[in-house]
Amino acid sequence: MGEKTAKIEKMQTNKVVSDKIKEKVVQIKAEPTKVQKKEVPKEKEVPKEKEDLKKKKTPHYTKDDLQIPRRLFHFLGGCAIAVLYSSFFNHSTAVHLLGFSACIFFIFEHARSKYPEYNEQFNKIAGPFLRAEEHLRESALLPFVMGILLAIITYPKTVAIASIFVLAVSDPLAAIVGIKLKGKKNKAGKTFEGSMAFLVSCFIVTFLTFLIAVPSLGFGKLFLLCLLSSLLVTGFERLPIRIDDNFLLPVFSGIILWALCGLLAIPLT
Repeated sequence: MGEKTAKIEKMQTNKVVSDKIKEKVVQIKAEPTKVQKKEVPKEKEVPKEKEDLKKKKTPHYTKDDLQIPRRLFHFLGGCAIAVLYSSFFNHSTAVHLLGFSACIFFIFEHARSKYPEYNEQFNKIAGPFLRAEEHLRESALLPFVMGILLAIITYPKTVAIASIFVLAVSDPLAAIVGIKLKGKKNKAGKTFEGSMAFLVSCFIVTFLTFLIAVPSLGFGKLFLLCLLSSLLVTGFERLPIRIDDNFLLPVFSGIILWALCGLLAIPLT
């Protein structure tokens, strides 16, 4: 009887030991999953509210956005330069002022691209005027000033003023009309509706400029000049050229106007 009792006790102790071993094995198997769960970095997950806040702080505009502050700056800046040049500044003063401005803008834009750590402060002021790609490279301001400067240096005063008004009025108006009406785009991203707005506004600003600057010009010649120049410049504006149109428009429209004035024997000052 004593031996049987001892055997029974031994079997019970062995069973308890085996149960404990099984419990430990289960615990060991469960531990890696806990570790894996702890390894998931919670800090990397950016809350939605913070993402939305970042988007609000640095808006990323594209060509398909109206971006009214940019269009308004384009319009007012170009018109101001054209009016000042026509009424207050002579050729030499206009060249010196715009040349100095172009140098300042070049240095500033180059410094901005080389020191991106200061972009956050800059974007607080200039954010509404910039497109998404311009946060990482030079903005369109420099080509805008350079195109106007080249037009003033190269062309007679009346032609230069008309070409600046084409850049200041027709270009942003065409963009606004094209975006609003959502017409079909060509390879250059230009819509028919936008081009029609460009054509009409180009005709009007050229007509008014030459009407004031050359009052002796007959209506027939004036109408023909404005019609031909508007058609040619609008056709050029629709071409898929990868050079900034802020630079090309005043240069090309000046070439067309100057050539047509020579063909139609229109006196220029």
